[in-house]
Amino acid sequence: MSASDYVRPLPLGLIEGFAKVWVGLSGGSYRLESIDGGTLVWWRQDNGTEIGLPDRMYGLAGYESSDFSKSLPPGTTLNLPPGVQTAVGAIHCETHVLNARTKDDAWASLKRVGRQGVRKAETTNCQVEELRAADYLTLSRSKNDRLGSPPTPDQLLTLMSGAFGDDNVGLTGVQYGKKAIAAVLWILVDGYGLLVDGASDPNHWDKNPNNLAVWASIEQLLSRGAAVIDFGFSPVGAG
Repeated sequence: MSASDYVRPLPLGLIEGFAKVWVGLSGGSYRLESIDGGTLVWWRQDNGTEIGLPDRMYGLAGYESSDFSKSLPPGTTLNLPPGVQTAVGAIHCETHVLNARTKDDAWASLKRVGRQGVRKAETTNCQVEELRAADYLTLSRSKNDRLGSPPTPDQLLTLMSGAFGDDNVGLTGVQYGKKAIAAVLWILVDGYGLLVDGASDPNHWDKNPNNLAVWASIEQLLSRGAAVIDFGFSPVGAG
């Protein structure tokens, strides 16, 4: 993994919480392994095979070193957190991290094209709203279908609320008229905000609702005390 910016290790509560969610969705079990002051989080499949957390989630928490050198079993899948590098393996994706404590700092950190997208959404009468779970699932499943991915499970939000607490899980949405056209699912743990999933209606992409949904999520996380906002995984060079 690589990151454009980084200030602190990932909280164990964030990674372990996702381990609990994943076990709830897919079965198996998880275990924690201490390493150099950090913690590896392993998921044990029903057949006994262990891997780092799947579904594009980090498998290492609280690790303050910038170099990961632990020897792992051949073929092990492990996503390293932002700021941690390794001399082995292959980089398949990268993360982008925003360090900001104020709205003004965050806005100034966005690329010009991102700011333009937010303003365009606002001028085309897109409105930021808190979404219902059903609206998010509709948008997310439509995206999954376009990408050929499995549909977002019905129980995802319930499991996330159970693992992280209702106040730490949010659904920020954008509506046009009375229709939900974009959504971002986020969590906040110990000042670390993570944008878990985003989806938008392609019939309204000309209005840039996804830009507005992401920006509104940033505003909400900052208002709740986030010092780091992690945009999640993207293809290398995607920006």
